[in-house]
Amino acid sequence: MRQKKIYFECGALIADHFSGVGHYVQGIAKALDDYISSPEYSELQLQHNSRYRTILWGPRHHMPRLAKFRFLNLRAKAFVIPSYFIDRLLYHNLIPPLDLWFGRGTYLFPNFSRFPLFRAKSATIIHDISFESVPQFVDANNRRFLSKMVRKAVNKSDLIITVSKHAKEELVNFYGIPPTKVVIAYPSVDRAIFYRRSPEEIETIKYQYGLPDNYVLFVGNIEPRKNISGLIEAYTKLPLELCQRHPLVLIGANGWLTEGIFDKITFYQKKGYPIVRPKQYVTDEDMPAIYSGAFMLVYPSHYEGFGIPPLEAMACGVPVVCADNSSLPEVVGNAALLIKSSDTKAITAAMNQLISQESLQKELIEKGHKQVRKFSWLTSANIIYKALIGL
Repeated sequence: MRQKKIYFECGALIADHFSGVGHYVQGIAKALDDYISSPEYSELQLQHNSRYRTILWGPRHHMPRLAKFRFLNLRAKAFVIPSYFIDRLLYHNLIPPLDLWFGRGTYLFPNFSRFPLFRAKSATIIHDISFESVPQFVDANNRRFLSKMVRKAVNKSDLIITVSKHAKEELVNFYGIPPTKVVIAYPSVDRAIFYRRSPEEIETIKYQYGLPDNYVLFVGNIEPRKNISGLIEAYTKLPLELCQRHPLVLIGANGWLTEGIFDKITFYQKKGYPIVRPKQYVTDEDMPAIYSGAFMLVYPSHYEGFGIPPLEAMACGVPVVCADNSSLPEVVGNAALLIKSSDTKAITAAMNQLISQESLQKELIEKGHKQVRKFSWLTSANIIYKALIGL
């Protein structure tokens, strides 16, 4: 059999800040690691008369972080340039062709940017084009970087991978590329981790983070695109006594343009509305119990490439109120109350409806469990792998 190599860039997996892209890379990498042990993988190698090796690579100083993932079938190789230089050098086209360093193979770039290559085939994962579709919600520096790098990746890559039908439509329409060049590989949730936790575990986590009972939950970065200001306005239109029975809990890292959001939180807190944000960093390991302790999740984002929190909440048996824009209807299907992100009255009404109708809560929880089962990391890894070896 011929030896062939797939080089999987894993910088987002071992970066200092574990982002949504990092979660996606982790999900795909773990599923690939499992897939390589499967009979289907062996059959695929026989069909192509090739033995494929998948190699994770990233900045040398971060590569020891891979050990915690305990991959069995994925090899690792270090890149000499430190992570804090890579984006700058990529932007100015100062990195030499990567295949001159690593050798021949097929290269997978999962984080919007494609590295220069001399002769090798490549695929780039572009999660969304929010920087073009809703530029008002994207930091100016990040917008300029992504606008340049994604256009270059679209033009140079042999294949584009994205995470939803909506994202594919935007890529095809904005860049004028053929639909056959774009493959969809949905994110998923690990149901061995995201499931309804016990009352004891929920109480422990609530005590640890100082969380109240029966809370309305939001999960996401604190930034304008997530529409947290609209959520707060909608929440505070509920009767105060209802809010006191169902405090609003905001979980997420600080993004950009947060000052106005925090001013609004303080303003309504002084008026007696119980809006809570944990003072300590919430770990990924504690998120399933935090979801499980929620009365509902409200996710009124103005735009998402996919939007994983509604899926995680459903996996943990929590009813969801969700915006009806971008990719979000694909994520939640018929298992959530859909609202327009700009309509605060509709958000208020949806929260009130869920609070007052126990039968609706149960219906959405049941539908949510069914919706979650439509997404699979293994299926998406399979799609990506077959697309790569077909280049």
